[in-house]
Amino acid sequence: MERKKCRRRFRLFHTFSSEKDIWDRREFKYKKKETQRRVHRHLFKARIMSRSLIELVQLTSSPPKSAPPSRDNNRTIHTFFQNGFIVEHPTRWVRAISFEPRYSPLTVKQYAHNAKDFLVWLCESERYQGLSLDDVLVAVSRRDLQEWILDRKAIHLKSSTLRNREIAMKLFLEWLTTQEAGRVRTLENTPYKTGKLISPAPHRRKPQYISEEMMIRLLTGYHNESERCLAHTLFDTGLRISELQRLCKRDLPDPTLYPKGLKYYPVSIQGSKGPGGQTKERDALISSPVLARISRYHNTVEYRFSPFWQHGDPNKPVFLSVNGRSICPRNIRSQMDLAAVRTNLKASLFSPHRLRHGAAFSILRSELGRDYFDKLFLVQQLFGHKSITTSEIYTVIPPAVLAKLSSDRVVTEKYDEAKRIFDATYLAPARHSEVRGHRNS
Repeated sequence: MERKKCRRRFRLFHTFSSEKDIWDRREFKYKKKETQRRVHRHLFKARIMSRSLIELVQLTSSPPKSAPPSRDNNRTIHTFFQNGFIVEHPTRWVRAISFEPRYSPLTVKQYAHNAKDFLVWLCESERYQGLSLDDVLVAVSRRDLQEWILDRKAIHLKSSTLRNREIAMKLFLEWLTTQEAGRVRTLENTPYKTGKLISPAPHRRKPQYISEEMMIRLLTGYHNESERCLAHTLFDTGLRISELQRLCKRDLPDPTLYPKGLKYYPVSIQGSKGPGGQTKERDALISSPVLARISRYHNTVEYRFSPFWQHGDPNKPVFLSVNGRSICPRNIRSQMDLAAVRTNLKASLFSPHRLRHGAAFSILRSELGRDYFDKLFLVQQLFGHKSITTSEIYTVIPPAVLAKLSSDRVVTEKYDEAKRIFDATYLAPARHSEVRGHRNS
């Protein structure tokens, strides 16, 4: 028995010391740290919320069968409760903005949680003990808001989070002065009569530049071609992750309907950030090597024989998850973090939105457009920016890249870049190192 145990220990030690298991250990440590952060964040939230008596209930209204389909029929009703009684003012405010077309359901949900955070702080404050929250909200001063922001800043909230929460409360307190709210507050005693916010303006971070070499290195960290193809599509088209999630086969161009030899094709996009959370259609450009890569992925067994979609269904998503369903944005981010860790890259430098920044830089230094301002206007149109000022954030670029853009002799073809990335990172199904969704034992 002792001999068998020694052999087993030696075998386990030898297996654990292999190069593959060293990478697995790094992935395990990374996952463990992420799990610990999530647990601590959850415990902190639970500790804060358990001390309060505020409850935010979300109910989805079901329209009658005879009612025509509209946005008002399907909506989420956010209701605030304190000791079993409805807090009237914030509940009416959230309901009022949910009917306005300029607020998307996600924005309404975020504002409701921001209002809940302020109500929790008011319950913990000793200044208004014995008063109902509706009465407290009528008497809230600018000093109260300053103390609330300082308390939230003490728990190391980001400046962008503080500004977002204060903007929600500013809209709410201004709404209390309207006729719809019954003018429970006057314009003279509102904390924002000057219009100046209390929280510091968030620092506008520069977009991170992702080079072709960094992209090739990141893609080699993926174990499967489907994941590599997805990340390459994000980098080539500059789509948001929500837009990629809505991309269907009917949106892809058919190369047989276009002249031969085209390097770029238009792809129809159901864009995000429309009025009221609605989608706004636009056209983006996709390189022919990336389109060919997607076509190869669609000819694989895992995509063609997905149990939830027919092969010729035009509404079938372009990319599927491990289970054959629509992709999950959270899973895309976690897989990208793991790919960066496998290739000794900082996971914080890569995200689906950072690949969008890389696509913008790729257009600015490509042959597309006559001059720099023409390329900037092209970025605005392809990325779905409402104003050119949003696209101007990409003008803050490293000096080395700016020198390349200023030189007429140095021009990079976006088609050649996509082809080099495809040739260096394409992974045939027979060369997959593991089954998608399963770790190697």
